[in-house]
Amino acid sequence: MDVLDAITRKPYVTGVPIVRGENPCADLLDQFAYKGIGKVGVIKITDNPPTDRPDAHNLGVEYTLVWGDDTRLEVGNIALGSKL
Repeated sequence: MDVLDAITRKPYVTGVPIVRGENPCADLLDQFAYKGIGKVGVIKITDNPPTDRPDAHNLGVEYTLVWGDDTRLEVGNIALGSKL
């Protein structure tokens, strides 16, 4: 995953792996918190995915990518952690 500036299209970070992590998701940008670009997590949105990891075919179908710019990102009852 790459994160670009919306106006200049210059990269903030590149090559971040898209993984689920624990609890039930991890903050993929935790190591870049000093850049102030927010938090990103991958959340499983179905009960029966054929695989246990997101990929180019099931992201957006069985998993969703969630971004937030506050200090604690919550989606429903899921709070984004930093543990992978």
